[in-house]
Amino acid sequence: MARLDRVEKVAEQRIFVKEPAISETQPKHVPFALSEADRKLIRQFIKTLPSKPGAQQKIHIGDKISGMPLVPVPESLVARLPKLRGARFSIDQNGAIVIIGEGSSHADAVIAPN
Repeated sequence: MARLDRVEKVAEQRIFVKEPAISETQPKHVPFALSEADRKLIRQFIKTLPSKPGAQQKIHIGDKISGMPLVPVPESLVARLPKLRGARFSIDQNGAIVIIGEGSSHADAVIAPN
């Protein structure tokens, strides 16, 4: 009987032990991996105006994006590059294309202007 009581106590203690949730053990943000061919394709679909002389890049990969207007990535580009499904983009002050992945609020890719 005493052994049964010990087993029950151990079982109760295990119930109250908090195991880390999956979201706590995995990184919350993973940027896109874009090849040079992917970058060229994106530049073909998303045209930017030349930047003003001396304009500096403000946004870097991993930066939180807030207060910038974001536009959905064109469906014609998503058809050719499916990893961009649900992504949005904006243009940095230096003409770089900033891509924010679906469900993200961080810069997942920054494609420098030509």
